Amino acid sequence: MASSASDDRGRAYGAPRVPTQLVTRQRLLARLDEPAALLVVRGPAGSGKTVLLADWANRGDPRDAERIWITVDESTSGRLAFWRAVVQTMSDAGMVPEGSVLASVVPALDTTPDLTALLVRAFTQWRRDLVIIVDDVHLLSDEAIVSDVLRVVAACPGVRFIVATRSLGPFEASAAGLRVDTAVVPPEQLLFTVDETRSVLELAGVTDAATLAREVHGLVGGMPVSTRAVVLGLGDVSLSMSADIVGEAARRAVDAFLVRELGTGGDNDRLLGFMVMTSLPEVLTPELARELSGLDDAEQLIAEAERRGMGLRTHESFSYTTVIRGVLMERLEREHAPELSAMRRTIAEWALRNDLPFLAFKLAIEIGDLEWASSMAPSRWMEFIAFHSDGLYDVLRTVPTRKLQRYPFLTMILALRYNATGRHRMRAIELFGLAIVGVKMYAARAEPGDRVVMYTLEGAALRVTGRAEAAAKSAERAEALIEELPPETWEALGPRMHSMLFAQNGLSWLYSGNASRAIVSFERGYASLSDDTWNSRFHNEALLAGVHAIAGDYPQAIPYLAAIDRSEWPEGWTDGYAGALYQIAHALRSLEEFDFEAAQSRIDVMDRHRPTIEHWTFFEHVQAYIDLGQGRARGRATALEAALARGGRPPISAFARLRIEMTLALLLLASGQGTRVDALLKKHPENVPAVAIMWARRHLLANRPDLAIRHLLDVPRESSSRTIVEALIVRAATALRLDNPALALSSLDDATALAADRGLYIHFMTIPRRDLDALRELSDARGPSQASEVIDRLVGMPDVMPASLSMATLTDRELIVLAELVKTGHVEDLAATLFVSSNTIKSQLRSVYRKLGVRTREEALLAASEQGLLAGS
Repeated sequence: MASSASDDRGRAYGAPRVPTQLVTRQRLLARLDEPAALLVVRGPAGSGKTVLLADWANRGDPRDAERIWITVDESTSGRLAFWRAVVQTMSDAGMVPEGSVLASVVPALDTTPDLTALLVRAFTQWRRDLVIIVDDVHLLSDEAIVSDVLRVVAACPGVRFIVATRSLGPFEASAAGLRVDTAVVPPEQLLFTVDETRSVLELAGVTDAATLAREVHGLVGGMPVSTRAVVLGLGDVSLSMSADIVGEAARRAVDAFLVRELGTGGDNDRLLGFMVMTSLPEVLTPELARELSGLDDAEQLIAEAERRGMGLRTHESFSYTTVIRGVLMERLEREHAPELSAMRRTIAEWALRNDLPFLAFKLAIEIGDLEWASSMAPSRWMEFIAFHSDGLYDVLRTVPTRKLQRYPFLTMILALRYNATGRHRMRAIELFGLAIVGVKMYAARAEPGDRVVMYTLEGAALRVTGRAEAAAKSAERAEALIEELPPETWEALGPRMHSMLFAQNGLSWLYSGNASRAIVSFERGYASLSDDTWNSRFHNEALLAGVHAIAGDYPQAIPYLAAIDRSEWPEGWTDGYAGALYQIAHALRSLEEFDFEAAQSRIDVMDRHRPTIEHWTFFEHVQAYIDLGQGRARGRATALEAALARGGRPPISAFARLRIEMTLALLLLASGQGTRVDALLKKHPENVPAVAIMWARRHLLANRPDLAIRHLLDVPRESSSRTIVEALIVRAATALRLDNPALALSSLDDATALAADRGLYIHFMTIPRRDLDALRELSDARGPSQASEVIDRLVGMPDVMPASLSMATLTDRELIVLAELVKTGHVEDLAATLFVSSNTIKSQLRSVYRKLGVRTREEALLAASEQGLLAGS
């Protein structure tokens, strides 16, 4: 045991000197000041443990505690020898009073029947604060020492132990943490920060340390011993030295460090050979190390590499520092080039077994096995894009386009990656087209299982390029082929693939307007999953929650939402592509409670995806209702029109466009732009339920309930719950204006019963408040009813729809006069421009003013603008 005395007051007795060029690490010194009874500092050789403890030990203690330093070696690793060293060091420091129990410990060590009890009694008698710093506790040979330490600090509040170790040991066991207050400074905290690296460079006299610090830190990963080796190797670095030159100098320095540290011959050669053979993967486990090196003692060699400061171990894995791995890989490429492809395949196979699909995918591409890579892509593409977007781009862009066409799966996920960025939409569309062509070329001669996947991905490619009707045909082919597959072929695809197939086919059904068929597909995908496919389960639960909420069936949506809410998911899942319909479902539920802020928070988390995601129209629909409820209908209508007009958003199907244009019509109606609503509705068939309801609402506001009721006849009873409630609410208001109270009450009863059962309330906001109040009076007149109870809960609902909105039908001639009225208000000028008499102009202006319900030119122009009667309004 080596120790050296210090006469300076407040400094630890026996602590070693600190280096003259010391980088003070205040953040770690603060950790050592923590009052934990046991503090463990763990890190490999060269991580700076001893220097850190020595720096702290040579400073005054903030609590004025007595402190001693012990370094464990062969002579002090046993139980008796260790405690003899502790007490003897205290005695040498003049801390042990004569006649105390502590003074009797050393003579009694060999004879006491209960050493722990003796130690507890001795340290209990100690009345001052005491810190015992023990370096290299990994060398202790008797675990009874750990039990002794824990018993002492548990019984003696004034005694603390700070121990440094190279490896995870019993001081960090859960039992230790339960018995005493324990804190740990783990290896990753011992790594130099960029600022600390800069300080090392400055102390070494390196020119422009601030510029080079980040480069050096990136090369060595912050490992102190490697940092110092690199600094020594850099020599006289000038400001003009490039990062590449620094990197090369660092690699030479680390190569020399490896030779110096490991030397040559015997076990060191064996360790270096092992490190070279295991340098290819970024993360190493004992299992993978055995496969790559062929050595049975791989786990022990990993521990030795960590002990020598070559990298860090976390949980069950180990990673070499960046620059050391780079040097090892250079040797690997020089000495084992013919074996590299086989080694990459070994790592890929290990990655697949350990659920690291992207690593396996990347390696398969690197070794040129595109067919193998293609087999991995279909079931994990969403995971690849969500968590490995840049890596996916880097690995696939190296594959020539002519080869990609032979593998539609690879083409498809590269297209999806381009599509997700929003910056390369044309390239994405080009690749989607290539994937579709690839399916047509290769599907016919593919195996049945592969053909199912090809048809499904063809549907996805068609759908995200706005061709949902064609996508539905691909989904039909895929699901028909599934029914024909032999059971063993279907089972061989696996549950993740089953889930992906039904999820993508279901989305193709959804965007083609067949929501009921979509639900069937989503449910089949969900039913195919097992507990070990929880990541696929998330997407299916999100899809089912979303599609049921969109249809207005919250009793079916809520269990899926609850299943997602009570689980913890990786970062990026709930607010990424897979979680889009989950957020939509929650946002729609908030709308039903008129909680517009909660709904906004749900769609705000998707902001970065909304411009590029295929579900963007659903988010625009929710945003429209939020702004409608908060009195911003006109502004949202303008923004939505811009979104539909510009080419920056993903293409949408005819069905999706119809639905979002009906949302736009509602915004225009709420903001009094009736004529623009008329023009928008005339673009679509009147017998489509959403269009029929909007026409009925338009005629209701124009006080033409006779026309409104006719449109409502086009809404079939087998429509979705949401559509039925919306139609019934409008029908109830229409019937009341037709002076048909019986029909009004029956419609109101049906609407409120279904609304209460399904949790649908937002659509009561889309009729004028005066109509809802009149319906309430009619319902109250007959006594208590469910209808009255439902309307009661709408007390906080905002009033957003105008009570009336005339349908100004101007003649073509009147529209021409109105357009000229923008330029001048003088009758004579209008008459001259239009080649008619002044009396004719006066007559035409009176007609225009009457139809618009105004009296002046200014009022006429304002009303015409609001109703969309002027060019560009």
